[in-house]
Amino acid sequence: MGKNKTSPSPIGDYVSGAVKFAPLADYLVINVSSPNTPGLRDMQGKATLEALLDAVLDKLNSLPAGSRRPPLLIKIAPDLANGDVDDVVDVLLQRYTKFDVYPRHLRFRSPNPLFPFWAAVVERGTKFCDACF
Repeated sequence: MGKNKTSPSPIGDYVSGAVKFAPLADYLVINVSSPNTPGLRDMQGKATLEALLDAVLDKLNSLPAGSRRPPLLIKIAPDLANGDVDDVVDVLLQRYTKFDVYPRHLRFRSPNPLFPFWAAVVERGTKFCDACF
């Protein structure tokens, strides 16, 4: 899920998407990394990501009993600065005890150029919560 290119309410776009697709999905992906959508990568900032996840989770949790609530996955950019990775991990650990994060354009080749990025994510994640990994 992502925001519409010219949306006046980006967070509302994600909430609407979650409500629409939750009954049909095995999981929902919150995309905050597309380079083709103006301003989307700004959604990876700590305060905005907190507001986004809180709005989507609040809406999913407010669905009637018995409603399907698929797990959320977060798609982030693979080139985040170290401090930004810390912020993303911190935001996720405040809301989940276990989570998955996916960088955009993951390419499997040898050697994998994203290995250092994932090593940094795991290192920072374990710094915040040893029991989560």
